[in-house]
Amino acid sequence: MSRVVSLRLKEDEAKRIERLARQFSRSVGATASLLLREKLREEDFPLIEFRSSGVGRQPYLKGHRLAVWEVVYFTRQWSMDAKQYAEHLNLPEWLVEGALAYARAFPDEIEPIVTEVQSTTIEDLRRIVPGFRRLKCRWPSISCSTSRWNPRWLGCYVSVGSTPCRCRNGMTGAICTGLKKKYWLGPRQMV
Repeated sequence: MSRVVSLRLKEDEAKRIERLARQFSRSVGATASLLLREKLREEDFPLIEFRSSGVGRQPYLKGHRLAVWEVVYFTRQWSMDAKQYAEHLNLPEWLVEGALAYARAFPDEIEPIVTEVQSTTIEDLRRIVPGFRRLKCRWPSISCSTSRWNPRWLGCYVSVGSTPCRCRNGMTGAICTGLKKKYWLGPRQMV
């Protein structure tokens, strides 16, 4: 059930909402409602912040590049062991727990994204990103500024625009996230 609430805004605030409404391709009222809803959630979950992304507005860990759905997805790779995943990312455990608490509170928002990512195949990625290809790494371990080698891994997953990572064979990539296969996204670069 929804309720109509009117509010008074300063002229510059109204212009900012109108600008955002154009960016979001929404009405001014829908944009104001969205921003207010996000702010209320941020008040309830202070470790979460909303940001615009390529697929729309998403909740992220405050001060980090990780979206909540990514934390949920990769924590499941660690059998929902938040402590182990937090240690892997060199983050405090309470930060990962904060993302998981948000996901539990709003499963209708997070679960469809996680399900879609889980069902994505290599062929899907190749169709979406033509430069996507498999990286064959001859070295048994990965060194990365944001992660540690874990014997459970068979490699790392790399994605566009993430924190730089370097494979010991001299290839550069993006953040090592702990999936069970090695992929390379983007042009091959020797370091």
